[in-house]
Amino acid sequence: LVVWLHVKAGCSRAISNAILQATALLIDTVFTLLVAALASQGLKVKMPHLAIPRDVRTAYKRFFAEPKITRKVCCPECLNSSEYPVDEVPLTCTYRTSPKSRPCGASLFRTVRTRKGDRTDSSCLLTTQSVSSWIPSFVKRKLIDDALHEHFRNQRPDTPNEFHDVRESPGYKSIYGDDDGPYNLVFGIYVDWFQVFKMKIGGKKASSGVIALYCLNLPPHLRYEPENLFIVGITPPTSKTNHRNIDNLLVPIINEFIDLDAGIDTPTYRYPRGARVRVRIAPVLADTPARVLMSGFSGPSATRCCAFCNCTIHQKAELDPDKWNLRTGGEVRTQATKWKREKRWNKRKIMTMENGVRWTPFHSLDYFNPVKHVVLGYMHNWLEGVLEEHLRNFWGIGRDKAHEARAKRAREGRPLDDQSEIDDDSEAGQSASEVEDLSEIGSQTGEQDDEPDMQHDRSATPVASQGDVDITMGTGSSTPTLRSTSRATNVPPSHANTPIEDNARGIQEGENVAGRQMVYDMPTAHIDAIRQCIAQVTLPTWVGRPPANLGEADHGSLRANDYLVLFSFILPLVIPELWYHSDSPPEDYLHLTCFEHLVVCTNVIIAFKTSEADADLYSRCYIEYRRTVKKLYPTWAPKPNHHFAMHNGDILKYWGPLPSLSEFPGERLIGILQDVKTNGKLHDLDFTMLHQMGQRSILKIAMQDDDILQPLGRILEPQIKSIDAPQEQMSGLEEAEYMEAATPLERLEYDDLLAYLRRTGKYLLSVYDPLARTANGSYLLPRVHRRTEVHIGDRTFSTRTSHLGNSAVYFIHP
Repeated sequence: LVVWLHVKAGCSRAISNAILQATALLIDTVFTLLVAALASQGLKVKMPHLAIPRDVRTAYKRFFAEPKITRKVCCPECLNSSEYPVDEVPLTCTYRTSPKSRPCGASLFRTVRTRKGDRTDSSCLLTTQSVSSWIPSFVKRKLIDDALHEHFRNQRPDTPNEFHDVRESPGYKSIYGDDDGPYNLVFGIYVDWFQVFKMKIGGKKASSGVIALYCLNLPPHLRYEPENLFIVGITPPTSKTNHRNIDNLLVPIINEFIDLDAGIDTPTYRYPRGARVRVRIAPVLADTPARVLMSGFSGPSATRCCAFCNCTIHQKAELDPDKWNLRTGGEVRTQATKWKREKRWNKRKIMTMENGVRWTPFHSLDYFNPVKHVVLGYMHNWLEGVLEEHLRNFWGIGRDKAHEARAKRAREGRPLDDQSEIDDDSEAGQSASEVEDLSEIGSQTGEQDDEPDMQHDRSATPVASQGDVDITMGTGSSTPTLRSTSRATNVPPSHANTPIEDNARGIQEGENVAGRQMVYDMPTAHIDAIRQCIAQVTLPTWVGRPPANLGEADHGSLRANDYLVLFSFILPLVIPELWYHSDSPPEDYLHLTCFEHLVVCTNVIIAFKTSEADADLYSRCYIEYRRTVKKLYPTWAPKPNHHFAMHNGDILKYWGPLPSLSEFPGERLIGILQDVKTNGKLHDLDFTMLHQMGQRSILKIAMQDDDILQPLGRILEPQIKSIDAPQEQMSGLEEAEYMEAATPLERLEYDDLLAYLRRTGKYLLSVYDPLARTANGSYLLPRVHRRTEVHIGDRTFSTRTSHLGNSAVYFIHP
């Protein structure tokens, strides 16, 4: 109990130790009273002495294992850690990028002043964990082993028409191909940099990067739980990561995965004598800056800015996919190999400018496809990219200072400044501190993040050069965590596939419908109507409500989930009332058409199931959206982020629903790391965070698996359910009473329910199947109790007859 209070609830060590001592006193008092009570009855007994630890750290070590964490001396400049044995560390870094290059020369030691005098300490330590040592404990757990076998037993050999999870997608199935098995594990690798002390305006600042693995073999409800993921390492906050030193950080990790691909023999829950377990990693899950570093592609400001096609920065407005010349994995691997063989950095720079590719340790993995195994995160690209651009800059609801100044010049008819400057600013998503870090790199820096960071104002202009294609993760690029989740309403197919007839309302092809209005500003009355809808619309209690004063500076930055709720739930209720009238001018009709396309794309992107038809629908509507935007907002120049979104259709077809591979779980992990209490010493921050995360996972797993701790776990962690909890079996009388009060299922309902249960691993027979009547097995009964609401965690889901607030509203275009 006290260990849980300290590790999970955040009690300090002093308070936890006081609770331990108080608990010891209480137990001694109870024993003394028992001895006195028994003595009054003539019974003399001697109670045992319980050795309760006086320190919570001792209590933890007595019952739980410590996380296996490795700390290596690391160069603060080049991040090299492989060449320095513990007892033979030189004073300065001796790493060379090539045999003829100069050694790095950075100091590996520093002088630390203490009360006892000065002492010499390592200037930088790399904190990591071994995947090989974690895998055996992972597959030994009954919960995990059962989930792996259930998935392997129930997976379909063919590709379904609808994808409900990444495990059904062609991308997932291609990683092992026909050589599949329950212990062929696939891990998605998530990478992001974050501010350790959060986005504080003043005080100490530090940035670290987290590298985490998610087992895609697990079902979604287990996949992203903190105890089921593995943090490979946390980069030291005293160093800066860029494309020149990222390889030194990745090489030891990738080498371990090369060995794991061959497999390791380890005991599992079902096979105590051992089974062959293989591990592969794909895809890379990250925002644009981290994705650029990990995958080896150029950033948004480079000439070859796209990781999926050979489109140049000047072709970002091109809407014809046939003109993009899609990249292939073999082509990229060949270009990367040539880059690696070239030892001269100036030649490498030229090669990167020509094809937008450099070598990365991921290319050492034979099964890794450099193009298809890199995923475009929809949280940054769509929610905080496309949707934010539409709300803030197209409609003018909350424009930042730079875009507002440019809009003012456009209204006054004055010449506009270079659009590329403001594009770089809006695409960078860099805070003021990030700009300082980029300026330290100087001319090395040439790539910025195109995904806006909603934590701060983005008015500062990043320092960038046109020549090199470098990107530095000097400070945090994380985004706020998801406050709540929500489901998207389905789009009526008949409406979604209806072609847009601009000419029917008098809008000619190529005509600038905005006329003299070069910049659109949503009327104040429209904004007031939107704010009123935000304040009054009925939403489930667990859906985060966006600020009712939308567009004003005092509500702070919007979160990714705010954009999701706005464009999927709230704006579709109010926008048609503003722009759809019999006497509406043509530009209002076009504004509504543009918004309709955007909502269709949003509902496809955020849906938890998808299909090839949905992916094609997204592609069609997004192209129409960008064509309409071009007519409505003539001063707007497309950004690389908008071109990246053109590839979401192909990603949906290859990887399935994007929420299965979103950044939200990673952002939640970063939020947990930021809340870890540290002593504020930069030299040990990464170790403290990783150590405490490991302790939390070990403690929670023990509460799940240990028979003695399970009752306590159900109290402290209500979401934990005993793995071996027996199912309550009805008696014959109870079953008869239940069936008497049940109502019959319609045949269509019965078939749908049976198909769903089979898809989730519960194989039941149908009472309507004459061939199954003689078979031994469990049947799905045709009578049910119809419930009007169900409680899942802290959320309540209701039927429409019970609570109209959970019903959906469609706007159907005539």
